Amino acid sequence: MYCVSRECNLVQELCTIRQARMYARALFQDAPCLRGQNTPLLDADLILSKLLAKPRAWILAHQQDEIASVAHEFKRLVHLRCRGRALAYLTREKEFFGLRFRVTRATLIPKPDTELLVESVLAHVASQMMKPRSVSVHKDTSALPVLKIFEACTGCGCIAIALMHMLRARGTPPLYVIASDICMRALAVARYNARRLLDVSANSRVRFVHADVRAPIPFFSPSEGTDVVQERGVCVPYDVICANPPYVPSAQARALLQDGRGEPLGALDGGADGLDLVRAFAHHSAAALKEGGCVFCEVGSNHAQRAARIFQAAGFATVKISKDLSGKERLISGILRSQSRAVTAPSG
Repeated sequence: MYCVSRECNLVQELCTIRQARMYARALFQDAPCLRGQNTPLLDADLILSKLLAKPRAWILAHQQDEIASVAHEFKRLVHLRCRGRALAYLTREKEFFGLRFRVTRATLIPKPDTELLVESVLAHVASQMMKPRSVSVHKDTSALPVLKIFEACTGCGCIAIALMHMLRARGTPPLYVIASDICMRALAVARYNARRLLDVSANSRVRFVHADVRAPIPFFSPSEGTDVVQERGVCVPYDVICANPPYVPSAQARALLQDGRGEPLGALDGGADGLDLVRAFAHHSAAALKEGGCVFCEVGSNHAQRAARIFQAAGFATVKISKDLSGKERLISGILRSQSRAVTAPSG
């Protein structure tokens, strides 16, 4: 437990920004869950910034300003942080690929390492599908083929939205991004993020559907409304399929959450060996990709080699393992071989 007596000494002094920062710093430094993180003032500033709707530079320049209107909520959030709650859940946002996403406890917090997946998809599209000198979105692109991307386990929608944002900015051919999640609350957050971060035209081409990664991938039907895409049937093949599925072994996932961060267990737990959903994703991706289409899947560094073999067995060629920013094996990619549609249940 953090130091209650120190809190009692400080609570009467919580009137100005400076006093609030010192109050939070003292409690954060005493909190066992936060030992070794070494960012007490930064955490305090980000909470204040959210509550006061001001940038951190303003917070630092106005330390004598009073905070009576937000003092109670500030203390509540500080207490949650002392118990280990992830800062992103307190500020309700997290930056990913230059965009600020709303996050809730129904969604996993976007991680910097996952930007590797987005970068890899963008590079693939640039090399395989984009025309030379890229086609401007302001020119007539109606004659170009539609690029179809599917993302499973979308959570807050950060991958799907970042892909749409970047591909539109780069002037791709017409495209749709379909993204799924098993959690309806996560889908609500993803739809909110799409409305807030994308223009009307781009938002109309991102669809979030309720689906389980362990079930067949929803077919693509651009003429239908968003909810109709939930139907199952013979898939109109996708050009790219990607996912950041739960891949932490069950025991390890439960242990990780003991620190109080508050992330949903279902977004982390990948079964006994961490590969249950990776197996299902590989199998169903092979059934939903066009021949020559590309799959991308984030995995744990401790089982990347096994994951690569799963994708090879599912019918993917040129299977590659890419490393994240810290040099750990993190991303599986592969090209669907000709006549390798999955027709049996996943195994292994």
